[in-house]
Amino acid sequence: MKQINKININPNKELFIWGPIDARPVYPDIWYSALTQFGKRFVAWPSFLMWVHEEKITFICDYKQLRDIGEENFKKFILADNEFRKNYNEWQTIIKEFLKYTVEKSKTKIENMNKAELRDVFNCFFSIYQKFWVIGLLPELSNWGGEQMLRKELSKKIKNEKEFSFVLERLSAPEDYSFYQEEELDLLKIKRFENNKKEFDKKLAEHRQKFFWLLNSYHHTKILSVEHFKKELSALSVKEAPGKLMKITALKENILKEKKKLIETYSLSKDVEKIMHRLAFCIWWQDNRKKHIFIANHFIDELLEKVSEIYNIPFDDLHYYRFEDLTELLNNHKLVHSSEIKTRKDYHMRNYYNEENINKFFSGEEVEEIIKPFVDIKIDKNLKEFKGISVSIGNKSRIKGTVKLVKSGKEISKINKGDVLVTPMTAPDYVVGMRKAIAIITDEGGMTCHAAIVSRELGIPCIVGTKIATKLGNQRFLRS
Repeated sequence: MKQINKININPNKELFIWGPIDARPVYPDIWYSALTQFGKRFVAWPSFLMWVHEEKITFICDYKQLRDIGEENFKKFILADNEFRKNYNEWQTIIKEFLKYTVEKSKTKIENMNKAELRDVFNCFFSIYQKFWVIGLLPELSNWGGEQMLRKELSKKIKNEKEFSFVLERLSAPEDYSFYQEEELDLLKIKRFENNKKEFDKKLAEHRQKFFWLLNSYHHTKILSVEHFKKELSALSVKEAPGKLMKITALKENILKEKKKLIETYSLSKDVEKIMHRLAFCIWWQDNRKKHIFIANHFIDELLEKVSEIYNIPFDDLHYYRFEDLTELLNNHKLVHSSEIKTRKDYHMRNYYNEENINKFFSGEEVEEIIKPFVDIKIDKNLKEFKGISVSIGNKSRIKGTVKLVKSGKEISKINKGDVLVTPMTAPDYVVGMRKAIAIITDEGGMTCHAAIVSRELGIPCIVGTKIATKLGNQRFLRS
């Protein structure tokens, strides 16, 4: 208990909260083991708590520390040209190694492996994936600092709140396609082959091979079929497809044109312009990282299926193993007792200690007591208004819709066309519902969060970081 309590997070200060989001711990676990390596090379993350309860993960740290440490990293490793090039080039090299390895060790090969072969493949993958995360943590942390720096500079020029939000949103927009847009572009190009069955089927099969992982999440993986993509394509008419294709294709050029105009309008300096472009790049980089996380999650599940078969451990239980546990299992045949798995499913916690640059693991009832000060938020039930950060203004001046409260990706089917999605935060398994929503409101998040990126792509209003939206019950949402 003493080790947990000494973590430097004051629940009475402004907190950054990620979650609660549907997740099972094996998928993000490598994140922790990479943290200490990251801390040796870059400016270490702030101290944080991350706990799992009822298949949901929540991350909490001091918001000011997150922004300030993010700014240190942004200045040293993103704005500094040599460091930026070196780190991004290293990332590209790791991605090539990562993709080559996961393709080579395809499912058919994994299915035929013995214990020794499986051990060797896991150890090699663990090594590659840890390197992936050491560099991959850089844009995520730096984004908070880059946003803080851009806010400071823009506040010198713009005093009107709505105008400020609009300019900040536009200037921080990524300048390249997200992986969702890449998939949509690729799919739309297939539409013109619809009357040529042989070519159409061939193109769809190729598309499926590239994007079968698209609906993976931090909770589960799902292999999408050709029929899934065919259904998506059939929902779009032959007349609609070219217009939509043209709109996405022109996106990059239009974003750069708009940024150029804003730079001229507000007489922004070259230094501010550099902050803007590097922040936009890091937001894109973090999104690109997510694509490879989903590919990795698929590979992890392939390995776990074989581990389950060889060691006679329930597949679901293996999702509560840490990577250290899997290493012990495969190298030394040491299992995690079923009672410990049961405890972890109820509550367990990962803590990172900034000063010592170490992370620790805890499980059991004591975790529930530790997190109480961070989750017990008292709300005035008579509250009529609340505020957040406007991260996407959308295409309409006035929005009205029925509020749908969604606390899990499993509930996303509740969203109908024209609804206002209100949720703690969004994740990739929300995208189907986000595409139907007329607006999005979240408890948590900032300019670089998932909800911000997707809502901008969809052209719908989005307000994040309200802290309390999901705790107020169903209301009517009105924006003017």
